[in-house]
Amino acid sequence: MWKLKRFFKKSEHKKYACWAVAVIVGLLFVLIGRVNEAKLNQVPKEKTTIYVKAPEDMKSVFKDVIIKTSLNKDYEIEFTNEENKANFTVKEGLKNDGELIAYSPIIAVFNGSDETFNEYKEKELFVKSDINNSDYDFDFKKVIDEILFSQNSEFKIYYPSQNSTMWDEFYSFLLFTVNDGYYPKEGTDMEEAVKNIEDFFNSRNAEPIDSTNIRIMNGISKNSIYFMTYADLAHLDKNSSQKENSFRIMYPKTVVYHNYYAKFDEIGLNLYNALGKTTWIQENVGYYYLEKQYYNTKYSFGVPNMSTNIQGERTQFNSAEIPIKTTTNILKEEE
Repeated sequence: MWKLKRFFKKSEHKKYACWAVAVIVGLLFVLIGRVNEAKLNQVPKEKTTIYVKAPEDMKSVFKDVIIKTSLNKDYEIEFTNEENKANFTVKEGLKNDGELIAYSPIIAVFNGSDETFNEYKEKELFVKSDINNSDYDFDFKKVIDEILFSQNSEFKIYYPSQNSTMWDEFYSFLLFTVNDGYYPKEGTDMEEAVKNIEDFFNSRNAEPIDSTNIRIMNGISKNSIYFMTYADLAHLDKNSSQKENSFRIMYPKTVVYHNYYAKFDEIGLNLYNALGKTTWIQENVGYYYLEKQYYNTKYSFGVPNMSTNIQGERTQFNSAEIPIKTTTNILKEEE
């Protein structure tokens, strides 16, 4: 008899336990329902828009940055071509207000054939590099001299146009080149250098070209030489339909950089700060993405290699710092 009573007591305990569990589960469902209802009724937080003016190739970088750093919880990006509307502007050129976020060497680009490479080595237009004996540099001064002092030069040189963002830097590169790798001193050296450069520009062998035309090229003929940034070549390579070994990079004996500066207001400062943030998988995430787009940054030791269309990629070359007061600056001030 006592065993039967004990059995009924256990049954009652189980019944009460089941009721308790059911009540708890019911309360949880009610709570979850109310939370979901509150979320549905919640007014979405209005995000602040960061208006960005930047080169086309950098736009994807800034989109990735705000997502990877969770900046998109409070901000959204909208791109604009109006500088007076922008909170964050990327400005290019020799000297700009703002913070340097990227740079890219100005290189000479040839067709990628071994025949051309070997021929120019024999003519000593491609000479052993002083930085690395296994590499060859391009002696552009020899080409300029041939154009200036020979009537039958077959070279065709395509250079950044005067209205391009690269103009001041390219002109400074020419000043280094015609003066044997040294920036000319004011006076006779500078006057002679400027005269040689102007004679070169006025020759039938030199033609200005803008970056838009560069990016739609499909190959380079034997005696043609194009000057562009490494970043521009990378994006030309992406869109090229040419076969393997279409282009050859040659670094001049003296290399100068094309610079990219960020200028921003208080709202744009959030995007600038995000460039240097570290996520759980990547340090300096914005600069990492800039490097993936083939820009050099203060955190990079080089950029990724391009496709098999490109030959001559390297990380060591003789770079020169351009004096702040350049001849082109002086001419603009006088105007």
